Amino acid sequence: MKLILTIFKWATAILCCFVVLVTVGMTVRYASTLYENNPDSYITIQDDNMRHEFMGTATDEASSFIYSPDKAARYKQNKPNYSVDIRPNSPVGYYYMVSTLIFVSLGALILGMFWQIFSQISLDAPFNSRVVRLLHTAAYLYIISEVLGFIHYFVLGKLLNNAMQQNTLHQITEKGDNLIIGLIILIIAVVYKRGLEIYEEHSLTV
Repeated sequence: MKLILTIFKWATAILCCFVVLVTVGMTVRYASTLYENNPDSYITIQDDNMRHEFMGTATDEASSFIYSPDKAARYKQNKPNYSVDIRPNSPVGYYYMVSTLIFVSLGALILGMFWQIFSQISLDAPFNSRVVRLLHTAAYLYIISEVLGFIHYFVLGKLLNNAMQQNTLHQITEKGDNLIIGLIILIIAVVYKRGLEIYEEHSLTV
């Protein structure tokens, strides 16, 4: 059991560091694109909340890029889905870059919470009041990410369709996973807190 806790602790620490490095790398990349004057400079929509894809009224044949009137966005059929690119120096580009960094940062925070949880848990003293607080924080972060993802789903879709001046692009999304995980962690926190209370009562009576 101790070995498993150690593995989980180091695994979450490594993943947290990796996500932090990814966040820094994305920040540098996005910042550099803002200074590019290349008219063909685009970034591709990649968002786990939307499965990286948009659905439209596509035919079975491949197509070339279709541009928005101001060329701030473009999409291309990929049998039968569409890949969507956006200009960094555009309202939808600014929004997408900032929102992506927020979601990646939330992921790093959640991993950091789990790393602290595994670091605090000890087989000699399995119940710890700090773990209860960390579990609540992790649960709230999951719930916040779900709410933000739901808002992001509508805002990005609205910005893209406004840029393209049409309403034929429809996002594919699955929502609710983070909310369920957050509620499960809250339940675990309640059970763990009750275990802590029983442990403290037992310690006082001994």
